[in-house]
Amino acid sequence: MIIEEFDRNRHSLSDIKDLLSMAVGNPTPDKLKQLMNEFYTGENHTLFIAIDNGKIIGIIGFDINNKPNGVITHLAVNSERRRQGIGSYLISHTVKLIGLTDIEVETDQEAVGFYNACKFEITEIVSQYPGVRRFRCSKNMIE
Repeated sequence: MIIEEFDRNRHSLSDIKDLLSMAVGNPTPDKLKQLMNEFYTGENHTLFIAIDNGKIIGIIGFDINNKPNGVITHLAVNSERRRQGIGSYLISHTVKLIGLTDIEVETDQEAVGFYNACKFEITEIVSQYPGVRRFRCSKNMIE
């Protein structure tokens, strides 16, 4: 498996959108297009992909506006490849590539167990979505 920065000229936008739809609430084609066009074209955001046997199997996006602190904006792994360490590897490897020391992410009940398993500190926060529990997860990445 290799990890590399997403490049619109070399990587399948369709594969990226498929994975991104797993990490976005209420994904619509317009919402995904807007994310790709606005969010991942600026210098303060970056998107990395995991590739195995020529297939994109995972993505991780970061807001790096406050580098060396970063915010994970999107993280998704192909459903057939989950629970194989790909998500945690995406985090640890890309943090080193980017040069981040502290990271955080806001997530829901469905994914908080993953971040807990990755040794993030978990704090429940007030949700803007009625009936949905939200969590802020943070981790110092200096070993």
